[in-house]
Amino acid sequence: MQADGYGFKDMRKTRLKPISDKTRQRNQIWKLVCLTRMAYITAKYGYLLCEYCGKHGYFEDANSDNPLAVWGHHIDWNRDNTDLSNCMIAHNQCNTHIHDNNLKDVYQECFKGELSEG
Repeated sequence: MQADGYGFKDMRKTRLKPISDKTRQRNQIWKLVCLTRMAYITAKYGYLLCEYCGKHGYFEDANSDNPLAVWGHHIDWNRDNTDLSNCMIAHNQCNTHIHDNNLKDVYQECFKGELSEG
C-alpha cells in the first residue's frame, strides 16, 4: 500500500479477512432460521413485528442500518446455536438495546421492551 500525502495508507486497497467455510455455512443456516421465524410471526399476527417491543418491523437485508429493520437475535447469545428455538425476531434498535444492557431474560414473543420509539 502506498501512503498518501498525510502519511496514511490507502485503505481502499486493504482486504477484509475472508469468511471461513464454517462461518459461511452457519450464516446461511441462520438466514433460513430467521426467514422461517419471520414467516411464522407474519402468519400468526398478520404482519411482521419485533418480538421484543411488539411494534411493526420492516424486512430488509441483515446488514441494514435501518433501526426498524428486523432480523434474528440469538436468545442464548451463542452464534453457533442456529436452532429455531434460539431465534427471536427483533428490530435492529431493540437488538442493540438487548446487547447494550446485557439483557438475558428475553425469549420468543416476550413483547416486554419499553423503547420510546420503534
